[in-house]
Amino acid sequence: MRIANTMSRHLDSDLLRTFVAIADHGSFSRAGAAVGRSQSAVSLQMKRLEDTAGCSLFRRQSHGVALTASGEGLLVNARRILRLLDRAAGELSGQSVAGSVRLGMPASYGASILSAVLARFAAHCPDVEVTLDCAQGLALESALAAGELDLIVLASGRPGAQGEALVHDPAVWVTSAAHDTHLCDPLPVALFGPGCWWHDRALQILEDHRRRYRIACTSPNTEAVAAAVASGLAVAVLELSTVPEGTRILTEAEGFPGFPGSTVMLRRRPGVSSLAVDRMEEVIRAVFCRT
Repeated sequence: MRIANTMSRHLDSDLLRTFVAIADHGSFSRAGAAVGRSQSAVSLQMKRLEDTAGCSLFRRQSHGVALTASGEGLLVNARRILRLLDRAAGELSGQSVAGSVRLGMPASYGASILSAVLARFAAHCPDVEVTLDCAQGLALESALAAGELDLIVLASGRPGAQGEALVHDPAVWVTSAAHDTHLCDPLPVALFGPGCWWHDRALQILEDHRRRYRIACTSPNTEAVAAAVASGLAVAVLELSTVPEGTRILTEAEGFPGFPGSTVMLRRRPGVSSLAVDRMEEVIRAVFCRT
């Protein structure tokens, strides 16, 4: 009887950690920066891992890499293995991540980005309490300055805005996919209110192009503004990453000129020193690198 030599297929935790970093960052080079290795060293590590696994784990794309079906399956187990190893190491050293993190982020990121951030953070730091504040940018900045939040993520169109730039998110005009709201005169517009950085800029663009308008809806809530657009009540300016179903992007050929986009910024409360906050920062960077 032939016995398979399964003992030769040991999965090295260092290889798994690099593998997870590639899955999180979407490229060998960014993963290398995250784990402190060169791109060539990362490539060699992944060749070893694929040799050990006996299958291909990655497929090349125009921008970076993606996981194969086998890679996706390994990722689930790799995260679980590393989480257990990190927790065991933390308990042995007395440095397990605990405490709390107070995070502020616009509600517009809730459905996609925030859920990804929380899922990944919970996998790494299951014992940390997370307090969330979903508000517009000005309110988040005020809360951070008052010491009420540890980290905030916000979109800014101001040159030289404070914080770490994560990603550029273009702003677009959107209208209902089922209505011709954008043809109305005056144009009905939905706005987020003065707390949104593009409130005045959107109206100024319409005035510069001599487009008559009326404010049909104002709300600090992204879902409310999106509902106003999808229902045909108004057009609005939304970040490209938050354009909802039931709407479509308006083009310059339709009379809606290009709109300056925003930069998503990450800001940390000065003086805060916390391993939990450090971990949340790392998770936020990883999630936004993939958006």
